[in-house]
Amino acid sequence: MNTCTTCHHWSPKNAGAMGRHGFGVCNVLNQPWVFLPPHQTCAHHREAKDDVVQGRVKWLAKLGIGGGK
Repeated sequence: MNTCTTCHHWSPKNAGAMGRHGFGVCNVLNQPWVFLPPHQTCAHHREAKDDVVQGRVKWLAKLGIGGGK
């Protein structure tokens, strides 16, 4: 699993149309108009709640993106 999928700061729901492509907004980097795909490492990682992580894993799997364990 990648870092963004399990991070409290990554928000695909706030990514609008880009969320449909598996991108999300990082609430720590907070750069307008920058959408990030899930990636492997981040110094700002903070673990999200288990139910949030499981929802993201299912959502990414539906999109055909390797977000699963």
